[in-house]
Amino acid sequence: MTCTSNAQAYEWSGRWNTKFGEVVITKNRDAYTGFFSKGKLTEVREQEGVLIGRYSRLVRTFKKSSLGNKGEFRFILSADKTKFDGFHKSETDTKWGSENWNGKRVY
Repeated sequence: MTCTSNAQAYEWSGRWNTKFGEVVITKNRDAYTGFFSKGKLTEVREQEGVLIGRYSRLVRTFKKSSLGNKGEFRFILSADKTKFDGFHKSETDTKWGSENWNGKRVY
């Protein structure tokens, strides 16, 4: 059953459509990395099926966004692995944002 274990290990890898643009997540050995339109995901780890990490926007913009310039994120994968419920908190927020960062897998 090694094949099943490998498939589960890479279930986060891929392209995801979100309201903040496409998010691309890759896994190399035990480390996840990712990027999105004008930003990147860092310090990414999987903890009990939840992807947790930090994000930073690479381009400073005057356009108001609940993401801010950097912060934390938490993505919770659906049982069928086709979408995730996402939450974010910018560096200036004390609570998780009310505007979710949800995603749907791109095939």
